[in-house]
Amino acid sequence: MAKLYRHHRGLLSDSLATTIEVAGLADLQKRLQADWDSFAPGYISNIRIKDNPSQDPRLPREWGGVSYYVVADFDGYTGQCIGMSNFFEE
Repeated sequence: MAKLYRHHRGLLSDSLATTIEVAGLADLQKRLQADWDSFAPGYISNIRIKDNPSQDPRLPREWGGVSYYVVADFDGYTGQCIGMSNFFEE
């Protein structure tokens, strides 16, 4: 199964529209860090995936019906949700 990530958005359809395929956590971290650094250098850090899957039957088949929170630290806050993935890696 492909490893997928999508940004956190208000509507599921809006979130799914941002879906990208990644090679794994290291690739995801690199891509998200570059995206954030392009407009707010050094703002976001410690990007990780929480090992707490959420079942969601509304998701397309390629998501396998599951989402994991992708969180990061920024603006003085720890573990803020920035998106979802369909896989967990440490």
